[in-house]
Amino acid sequence: MRTPDNPPDIDELIQSRITELSVAATNPDFQKTVSRVRKSYYHWSKLRYISRAEGVDPELVWLMVKLGRQGQYRSLPFRGANGEPVHFVIPDLVQQELMQIDRHLSGTLLAGEEQLLSRKARERFIVNTFREEAIASSMLEGASTTRRVAKEMLSSGRKPRDRGERMVLNNYNAIQFVREHQKTPLSKEMLLTLQSILT
Repeated sequence: MRTPDNPPDIDELIQSRITELSVAATNPDFQKTVSRVRKSYYHWSKLRYISRAEGVDPELVWLMVKLGRQGQYRSLPFRGANGEPVHFVIPDLVQQELMQIDRHLSGTLLAGEEQLLSRKARERFIVNTFREEAIASSMLEGASTTRRVAKEMLSSGRKPRDRGERMVLNNYNAIQFVREHQKTPLSKEMLLTLQSILT
């Protein structure tokens, strides 16, 4: 797999091309390309081809987009391989997709458009969600089982047959413990109990 080309250095572009940017920013074709790139959150490797195809300077598009992104940076508490701070932006496209997920997920909790699910159906949904979380977490931790087998074990109540199934059951029991004690103040004893359930 080919490593993408590094984008132009933003500080160098600011020093050398900021005056050109103010002129380019009035061009409708330039504005259209910048808008398209911002919406889809393209990396330099794709942005430069799109810009050239639309007849605008890719470096100026990159400069405009990066200046806009810098105002939206969210910093993380660690540094990258080069020692620089790590930050990210949540683009509009991702925000829209997250909104769709929220909308559709909340729809699974509704029966019809106005009436909430019955208490029994709501509890079944919650239990199923906890089972899925226990299975997914265990598999990420290295549990060697399948989702189907793990689901069958949890729903039937049978004892685990191997280490992978034991990890799933332990995670599920820990989630249930946290749910039952969600209003209990956190203490050393509670953490030790949770650790014993998990391990």
